[in-house]
Amino acid sequence: MRRVLVAFSCVFFLSCGNSAAPLVSLDGTWAEVSMATGVGSGMSLVQVGTTVSGTGSSWSEWSPPTTFTVMGTYDPPLAELDFSSNGTTTHFSGRVSGGELSGTLSWDKKHSRTYRKQ
Repeated sequence: MRRVLVAFSCVFFLSCGNSAAPLVSLDGTWAEVSMATGVGSGMSLVQVGTTVSGTGSSWSEWSPPTTFTVMGTYDPPLAELDFSSNGTTTHFSGRVSGGELSGTLSWDKKHSRTYRKQ
């Protein structure tokens, strides 16, 4: 009887595991999935624990590329990142699902941004 109970317990606990996709690290290169032609951004991130840092650039057909630094936190699946360039900081609040990071910028809550891990 004890063996049956132990076997049942193991099956029960294994079946209660998280069926969600494995957690995605923010380490690596991320490219914006842009809906507009001629504009976009990308970033290279390093994650140590919950701390995230890195660099990125944004570009458009109408202006020279802009570089920025990235600092923030990642507590899966939530990412809180600050993009800083030329004394201006913009906050990005997003969620990771699969290989994509989607969220909004502090100055543009109407339009979401999605970055895909490369």
